[in-house]
Amino acid sequence: MKKLAFTFVLLLSFACSKDDNSTPNNLVDPIIGSWQSSFALTDENEAGQVVDISANGIIIFNADVTGSRNLLVTNDGGEPQESNETFEWENLSSALNSSETTQNYAINGEAFTAVFTSNFSSLVLSEDGGDLQISMTRN
Repeated sequence: MKKLAFTFVLLLSFACSKDDNSTPNNLVDPIIGSWQSSFALTDENEAGQVVDISANGIIIFNADVTGSRNLLVTNDGGEPQESNETFEWENLSSALNSSETTQNYAINGEAFTAVFTSNFSSLVLSEDGGDLQISMTRN
């Protein structure tokens, strides 16, 4: 009988994995990570002239709600210029649920909507009320 009880306790000890106590995946914001990004838009410069702007590069969203971007930006087909910036971001959802493919964010105080693909490997980040749409793919 002691042998049976010992075997049961031994089996029970191996039945629990380390993952049982980890943070559930749906509590991690889906935007956290490094993203290959690109966008194109038409805008008006300070002189009132219409210019075509395109950019591509890396945007990183850190878990500490900071981020950085390193982009090559081209204005009206000219020579690409490197543009680096740090930013702060916030998920504006009332309750974090990373199983939702549409999330609302503030980036440096500007409102954006992110629409993720079903496997969260890519997204389109759109400025609320604006023309800016950034396509992003997880690195």
